[in-house]
Amino acid sequence: MENMCQGTVTIEKEHMQVSTVLDIDQQGRDNAHARPQSNQKRLCLVNSFKTSEIDGGVNIHCGCFIPGNRLLLANSYYENIYVCDLDGSNVRSIELQVNPCAVALYDNNKALVSSHRRFFQIIDLDTLEPGSNISVGLECTVITSVNGTICVRDSNSSLSMVDIDGVERGKISTTFDPLHISINKANEVYYIASNDDKIFVTTSDWKERVFYDSPELKGLMGIAVSDNNDVYVSSVDLNAIYKLSQDGQKHDIVLNEEDGIKGPMGLSYNDVTKELMVINEDGLSIMIYKIQ
Repeated sequence: MENMCQGTVTIEKEHMQVSTVLDIDQQGRDNAHARPQSNQKRLCLVNSFKTSEIDGGVNIHCGCFIPGNRLLLANSYYENIYVCDLDGSNVRSIELQVNPCAVALYDNNKALVSSHRRFFQIIDLDTLEPGSNISVGLECTVITSVNGTICVRDSNSSLSMVDIDGVERGKISTTFDPLHISINKANEVYYIASNDDKIFVTTSDWKERVFYDSPELKGLMGIAVSDNNDVYVSSVDLNAIYKLSQDGQKHDIVLNEEDGIKGPMGLSYNDVTKELMVINEDGLSIMIYKIQ
């Protein structure tokens, strides 16, 4: 499914019941989640596909946007990562020597892959070949990057800010084990903790605080920060995508089961195209939305 922003929806491959243009206020049925009329925004579904089209059928656990209108996707059970177009076509497989845990875009020519080893690996996006292993910490399971700064989980109680050579620029002690992380342009790192549904933020002065805590948000499995500091999180338990206010005071439901969201495992935001990727159906489908 692709290019559904305007006109009639045509489904050529898998039949996925989703709304094509979504008014955020109309998604939440709880009045407490209502957005003022002046702040209404819209999401537009621009691409979606089943991951059965990838390498004979692969559950995707993580992914990110990469240049050339492509995606970099991974399944942590296989020693491969996959590059494809936004509609799931033109799939290329890149063989690794480790099981990937997370992927992140570094720049127009390089992506980063983390694993349960003490390093992350550089991927050449021009040749689609694996490159150098960069040693970091004890167990580099999650990774995020912006403007030449890389943040990795280097233990179950710390995050490290490093450069592309692995040189540490700073270390942040965390209260809990970071499970999913996303960094903004101010080098503030937002993370979801293992076994905890709070969202934490570590500021540029290496301090940690609770950014958002609500009993309504459960089973959080993905996080992405937009270029204007809106924080999106996905709930695999509630089958919903939430947008958190920049001040951490409220949340809105932006997508839910009525839009085809079920078992959302991860998110990625493209700050160039203003698009949000949802890894949906426990990794069986990918949905990409334009944020208008």
